[in-house]
This record gives sequence, C-alpha cells and structure tokens, in this order.
Amino acid sequence: INIADKVTLKKAENTFNSIFSLKIRFGTGKFYLPLLKYVPSYLEIADSKDLTSTEFKQKLSQYGCTIGFSVSERETSISLQGLDEHLGKSLELVNEFLLNLKEDEKKMKKVAHDLEANQKIAKRTPSYWTQTLNGFAIYGKESPFLREISLNEFKKLKSKDLLDAFETAKQYEITISYAGTLPEEELKKAFTNKFSIGKELKPKKEPVYFEKKIASENTIYVYNYKKAVQSQIYFFIDGRKYINTDGGVINAFNKYFGGDMSSLVFQEIREFRSLAYSTWATYNTPLRQGNKCYFNAYVGCQSDKTIDAMQAMTDLIHKMPEKEERWETVRSSLIEAAQSNRPGFRNLIETIEVWQFSNYTSDPNELLVEEYNRLNFGNVVEFYKTDIKNRPMTITVVGNTERINMKELAKFGKIITVNESQMIKK
Repeated sequence: INIADKVTLKKAENTFNSIFSLKIRFGTGKFYLPLLKYVPSYLEIADSKDLTSTEFKQKLSQYGCTIGFSVSERETSISLQGLDEHLGKSLELVNEFLLNLKEDEKKMKKVAHDLEANQKIAKRTPSYWTQTLNGFAIYGKESPFLREISLNEFKKLKSKDLLDAFETAKQYEITISYAGTLPEEELKKAFTNKFSIGKELKPKKEPVYFEKKIASENTIYVYNYKKAVQSQIYFFIDGRKYINTDGGVINAFNKYFGGDMSSLVFQEIREFRSLAYSTWATYNTPLRQGNKCYFNAYVGCQSDKTIDAMQAMTDLIHKMPEKEERWETVRSSLIEAAQSNRPGFRNLIETIEVWQFSNYTSDPNELLVEEYNRLNFGNVVEFYKTDIKNRPMTITVVGNTERINMKELAKFGKIITVNESQMIKK
C-alpha cells in the first residue's frame, strides 16, 4: 500500500486475535549514520516537552500498547504492539511524543552510566572477548568494535546530537510492517492523519555486507584472558560465492557434520571423547547471491584440554568420516524440517522481504524439498572435499595462555597474540 512518495505499508492478516504488531522502519542505520547506534538507548528514557518517559508509557499502556526502538546497519525502527481498536490513538500519541522530544544531559549521563555498567559486566564473560577477537581476526578494521562509536566517544556527545541523528533518519524512505485485523483503507487513513511524515524523503540505503578477511594460511589469533578456566576456540574457512541452488547440499552437510546432537562433531568431540562442554560446526550462507559463504566451527573446553580439543576438531575438518548409513536419517529430517518451516503471521512480511532480497520468487522451502530428494550422500562428500577439506583456517583462541601448551598450539599455524587495545576502540 503506497501511503505517500517513498512510504510503503505492508500488511499481514492476523486471524487469531485483535492485537496488532507494527514496525516503522526508516531507511538508514548506524553504518551510514554512526550516531544512530545510541539513539534507541536515549529514546527509551527520553522525555517530551509535555510528558516524561514514564507518563508517556503509562498513557500508551492505557491503550494496551507498548513501544520499542532499535537500529541495524541500514535501518532505524520504531516497534509498537497493541489493540487494533486503539491503533489510531496509539499512533497519534507516539507521533506527538516524538515530535516534541526534549534535550536532556542528565538522561545522556544515565545512558552512559548504564552502557558503562553493562560493558563492565560483559568484560567479565569469555563470550565478550570471543566476539571482539573474532571481529578483529575476521573483519580487521571493519570489526564493529573498531568501526562504531565507542563509549568514550559517546560520553563527549550531547543529547542534541542524538536527536538530530534521529531526525535525519526520519527523512529517509519509510517501510511500515503491520500485522493485524484493520482494513487497508483504515490503516492508510491512520498514517495519513495521525503520523507525521517528512517531505521529499531520501531513498533508503543499500544493505550492508562485510567481506570476511580469512587468512590464506593457517593462522591462530590468541587473546590471553587470565581469568579464564575454559578455552573458547573458533575455526573459520573461506567459502564459495553463494547461489541459491547450493542451499540443499549445504544444509545436508551441516546436518551431517555439525548441526545438532546427532552430528559427527557433537558425537566425536563431546560424547565419545568428552573433550568439550559445547561444540558445533556449520557452513554459513549469505542472504544475497554472489556474496561469499564461510565455514565456522566452535569448541568450548577446559583449558588443559585445549590442544586435544583443537586436534579433534581439525581432524574432523580435514578427514571427515564417511558414514553413509546415516544419510537417509539426515535426508528425512531435512525434508520434514523444510515442510514444517512456515513463518508466523507477525514475521511474515520481513520473511518475504528476505526471500525477495535473496532472489527467491516463491517459498525457498519448496525448492529445498526438491533438492533434498535429488541429493545423495556422494553429493555431500564431494561438497566437503571441494569446499572444506585441507583448506587454510583462521583459528581464534580466548583462554589463559599459562594453562595452554603454546608450543603445541604453534603446530596448528602461525600465532598472533592480540591485546585489548588492538580489538576495541577506546
């Protein structure tokens, strides 16, 4: 439904109840306008000239409505959920609030304090350091921890900077996703009369894709996390340029090799050898055809088992056991999953957008079922040999290096020791 120039409303029918889901998406995000990264945190606690944040949310709740804000690399979003009968009033209240947002440096300090507290908590967890190390090893300077506005940079900003960034985002093409019961004309009338839309909106920004910089020789990036009693180990292998017809054999390989508790990786590393408390492996595909795939595996283990766990995973990667007797179970499981994989009505619009972005003209699950029926185990083995076996790996290790045999670690590849200042922008 075209509401205005560069304003599109997409509707999915709710046949279950009278609760609507609404997402207003402005066509630019934090990649194109870095300040937007912190806008949702400010908007969640911001006051308007007439209402405090608490009063605003209390008024919304009287209409049975809740609100949230989010940002991605290319979109800035407002999400509402509430009763269809009050959609117009909810939209009017939200519009009035957003048009009269107030600058408030105390709120900025509150956001900074909360972000700093969350960061301190995160830094006590191994998962934070694996994210930062993986980002540095795979994306280099394009790692979000180096590319995006840091907490220290945020502390120098004023509330006006964030409100100006939000106003800029509102001047971009708008896509509205609605799941509910109201007819199209009533929806169009609600947005035309109750929600302010900028004039001469700019076209929405292009999707963002970051090429992974996986090394051409075996390379190990190590971060010495002295408090760690366990090691977090990730393996990366560069992949092929993706086309949609690859989907079937890739899913089959993932199911067989490392996708769940019945896979080779789980059974060989965790069940049979008890080397890890968690392990998996998967060949990842991009959303858009022509972009590159990559293989990714993980082992989480006790520090003293680091070398043994790494050896077990690399052995599986380089010498995959061929157990053809498992094939029919793998195939039937894939077919059953594809046949039952249907998006819920609240996610239908954005799911279809992803399909269209990926150049599908119909539900890809239908094509996958056809592919699964054509595949045999030999296809999976051939895919493994051409795309994974004996290819160079980038490995990342977060753990206490005093508990890891570094001489043995060096046998897996060239070691690069990384410190915090290299991974995270100050």
